[in-house]
Amino acid sequence: MLKICTKCKTGYAATTEYFIPDKRNRSGMGGQCKKCKSVYDKQHSAIPEIRLAKYNSAKKYRASKKGVITRWKYYQGHKEEITERNRVYHEIHPDISRRASRTYTRNNPRKKKAHQLLNDAVRTGKIIKPGRCCRCKKRRKVEAHHEDYSKPYDVEWLCRECHCLEHSSFF
Repeated sequence: MLKICTKCKTGYAATTEYFIPDKRNRSGMGGQCKKCKSVYDKQHSAIPEIRLAKYNSAKKYRASKKGVITRWKYYQGHKEEITERNRVYHEIHPDISRRASRTYTRNNPRKKKAHQLLNDAVRTGKIIKPGRCCRCKKRRKVEAHHEDYSKPYDVEWLCRECHCLEHSSFF
């Protein structure tokens, strides 16, 4: 089957070799051939306003509930690969890792102190970490969520997924 590119008007076979897949079209292929689409994308990515709009759109999606869940599912499916990639990065760039850690500690002293106090209390047995998430009630490894860092022992124990959803507006 022959498909005509809407930009250069050249006819190509309607395959993914020549056209980008697009579920929105009846043919399942985009309107422009890959060559024309590539040229278009390069030209438009050079315009700062368009780059900024794409960045903001992606940032908004990442902060949405759907975006957080999608990223979490991707992480679950690629955990070992991501962990290894991060480990290699930190080995290659230890100075950047240390600087980021020091900057975070310097910028968030109340958070760091609250985390330290809570970790000490859990380690000494003064506070017992539950085996279930307080939100979804699933039996999972839980993390402490502080609503107020001035109250280091007043925490909600959440699984990683619920904790990510709680902080989704910050991603």
